[in-house]
Amino acid sequence: MTTFIGIDPGMASMCVAAITDGWSSGLKNVSVRTLAVKKMTEGILDDHLRSKQLESSLRSLLFDLTPISKPRVCIHGEPIQRVVVTVEGPSFGRDPTRSLQTGFVHSAIYRAIEGKFAKNFNTVVVVSPPTVLKKFVSGKGTASKGTMIECTIRRWFKAGVPSWGSDDKYDAFGLAMLGVEVLNGKAERFNTQKVRAHVYEMFQGEFIC
Repeated sequence: MTTFIGIDPGMASMCVAAITDGWSSGLKNVSVRTLAVKKMTEGILDDHLRSKQLESSLRSLLFDLTPISKPRVCIHGEPIQRVVVTVEGPSFGRDPTRSLQTGFVHSAIYRAIEGKFAKNFNTVVVVSPPTVLKKFVSGKGTASKGTMIECTIRRWFKAGVPSWGSDDKYDAFGLAMLGVEVLNGKAERFNTQKVRAHVYEMFQGEFIC
């Protein structure tokens, strides 16, 4: 069994979508959650503490969204139950403070996946630039938020339209579906020009390129 998880990071909130037991153009096997990211207070120390809190909360959510197959099957001590986690990569602007905050949020994400979670699952981590996600969902790397929602519903939700409200939730779902494409070896066509999705295998908390 493979679980596909999409994580749409944010400074105010983080949306996480999980697809289990395959995809059949419906909502039956889809879970979408919003994780609150506490507001900034003062200084780098507070950024660090918030990052640690976010790491702990996200790790708990990842375990909650990923059903563990029983009995747990391992080969040479490595779990064979696979989890593909697709994270939208950072978009750094000219504001150095926001760039620092973005770094803390993304470091919390990868620490949450490392260690205990990675030891329980054969984990693949995909980092997708924002333009790659937009091109994958809509066919255009500059698509608006409204267009992304429309394309998501038209492409995948032929039977039953989700009432998620937030566009970030649709992005998280799109990231999970991008993970499906990566695992099936069909994602290369979305890596146009210099924009590429970076795929890593993670075992025992270590990134292996």
